[in-house]
Amino acid sequence: MYLLRISSLFLFALLPVAGTMAEQWRATEEEMRLLPPYCEAKIGADRDNTAAQKHWSDVFGAQNWLHLHHYCDGLNFMNRSFKRGGDKNASDFDLRRAVNNFDYVLARASNDFVLLPEIMAQKARALRMLGQKAEAASLNAKVIAMQPDYIPAYIALGDYYKESGDLKKARETYEAGLKQHPGQRSLVRRLKRLDRDEARHTTSSR
Repeated sequence: MYLLRISSLFLFALLPVAGTMAEQWRATEEEMRLLPPYCEAKIGADRDNTAAQKHWSDVFGAQNWLHLHHYCDGLNFMNRSFKRGGDKNASDFDLRRAVNNFDYVLARASNDFVLLPEIMAQKARALRMLGQKAEAASLNAKVIAMQPDYIPAYIALGDYYKESGDLKKARETYEAGLKQHPGQRSLVRRLKRLDRDEARHTTSSR
């Protein structure tokens, strides 16, 4: 009886801690406003709304909708990492939690899941911020192969090549993106900057 009582007291003492951890994990109302609308139905105020659940399940497929809260949580951890005020350890911790949640969804998503390229690109973004730039670049290349018109992957991959000093591959990547979306402003700006950088390099090397 004594041991049972001690065990009960121990479990009771853990309840506030568990509650605190849940609160830390859960997105606040302010954070929810930064997430895609389907996250409201998955982890927000509409999670008990039957009509909303059916709508998004029909849009994404029941299997994908079942696990999508991990993507919403991952996006929220990404957003939190931007607000750490220079605390790299805290920021990296949030980014690693984001990657873990993205991986959870990617491991369970159907091959035709419409958000698959986006989730992969977000994982690549988190990896780049963690300093795993080559792994992020490889993932963005896979995104492009999967969905050739996904412009954010061209931008991220081209930027990687530029930062690595491979201006030729950077140009090829930006131009490949422009073939998919002619006149896309972010890519046009990057090509113009690349032109200026190459012109300065040519001038300085004379």
